[in-house]
This record gives sequence, structure tokens and C-alpha cells, in this order.
Amino acid sequence: MIESHQISSEKALGQQFFISPGITESQITQLISLTSAQSDPATMRNTSDWKNGKGRFASRANFDTWLNKGRSIYVLSQDSQDVAGIVWYGAEQLPSDGNTFIHGFDSTKYGITYAIRLYGSARGVGLAPTFTNTSLEMFRSSSEYQKITNNGVWLETNSDSISAIKAYEKIGCKQVSTSTQNGRIIMVFPSLV
Repeated sequence: MIESHQISSEKALGQQFFISPGITESQITQLISLTSAQSDPATMRNTSDWKNGKGRFASRANFDTWLNKGRSIYVLSQDSQDVAGIVWYGAEQLPSDGNTFIHGFDSTKYGITYAIRLYGSARGVGLAPTFTNTSLEMFRSSSEYQKITNNGVWLETNSDSISAIKAYEKIGCKQVSTSTQNGRIIMVFPSLV
């Protein structure tokens, strides 16, 4: 039986959400549909989910290729099992192309990438910190996590995405790089900073 965790926030106005490890076939279809609808300009601009039809969630084939990189997925849903959000972790070294790290930062300790997406009624109601912290706790107890020796967690975001940066800072992430020519920065979770 898949263990799920119930979460909520005061801003969610009594709505209950559940975090479950893994993703079902119907949820994959929903995720691809949410992405291909291109109805979320922020996600389109700030992620590689669509990327002119070539992104990670633009098609089932693209999703499968991305998933085969070794991603651990956690889905946020309501009773209906509809996708309200997704978090993933995966073994991946920090990108070195164009990044200048702060003095004394040891990038070799960070080998796990992280990303989050929230959709519809789950967005803007304060669920991101609880979703992140709960999924990270679940991931850290998984066999996938145990296999990774450099287990610091990092993320990449746009340097002009102030709301995203503030949300990441709220959960303790710290910026450890200057902005690249593409306007991307690296942030890390606090466990090793």
C-alpha cells in the first residue's frame, strides 16, 4: 500500500490535500495535459516543462525519457486524485555551465536536484513549504536517497522570479551562485550550507 500524507494550510480554506510517492498513469496524462494547455504563463516562462513542445512534460515520450533519468516523484492531490502539484528529486550534479559559486561553497556535496510545480487551487495558498518538507522527508527515507553519497539538495530558478526565490527562502534555501547569462541561479537546501 502506498503511504500518503495529508496536508493543508490556513489559506487553503479547509481544502485537504494528499502527498503520495509515485505517479499513476492517469496523473501522467493530467500532467501532460496541464503542460500542453500552456495555460500557465509563469510555468511556461520559468521551466522546461513545455519548451516549444520538446520539454519534459510535452508528451508521454518526453515524460518517459525524463523519468528514466531516475526521478523520485511525489504528487499532491485532493480526494479525486487529480494532480494539484508535483515535486521531484533526482541524482544530478550541480550544473557548472556559467555558474559562479559563492566563496567557500563546496558544490561536490550537492548531487540531488529538486523541483516543484503547483496547479489550480493548490497555488498561492501556502502549501509549497509543507509539500516540500513532507516530500523531502519521504524522499530521505527512500532507498533511492540512500544510494546517493553527495546528498545535498539543490534547485535552479530564474533570478528575476522574485516570488519563487522568496518561497524557496521561506523553506530555508540559500542562493549559492551568481546569475548566469541565461538569468538562472542555484539555490540549495539548508542541510549542508
